[in-house]
Amino acid sequence: MNLFGPVTGIISAVNPCIQATLRASNGSETLPSGRVAPEYTEALITIQVQAASSEDLQQVANLNQSTDVRSVYVYGHIKGIDRAHQFGGDILVFDDSEWLVVGQPEQWGSGEWCRLIVARQIPSQQACPKTM
Repeated sequence: MNLFGPVTGIISAVNPCIQATLRASNGSETLPSGRVAPEYTEALITIQVQAASSEDLQQVANLNQSTDVRSVYVYGHIKGIDRAHQFGGDILVFDDSEWLVVGQPEQWGSGEWCRLIVARQIPSQQACPKTM
């Protein structure tokens, strides 16, 4: 039974869903220079963004990061970072920022939908601010 659709419809009346680009990690490639570059597959998805709970913030604080953190609901199955099993590194792009998926505390059904914890990243190609 898919409850994601009806619940999203009700919540969207207050907090609308938005479009995001998912950059799903495909591992990495070693360049001729010896530098390792991540590889991604991109897909356009619909997400529901909410404030992170105090429990989510505590979990991210253990990563020693000072950054914006959000809770994201998405239809499908996206994994957070899991260094032991060597997967993760997926990135969501929304609100003009890149957000690293740092955790997946909840998943319903067989990949039906999940809740992610995402942390804002420093843009990979940040333009220098204009000075006056």
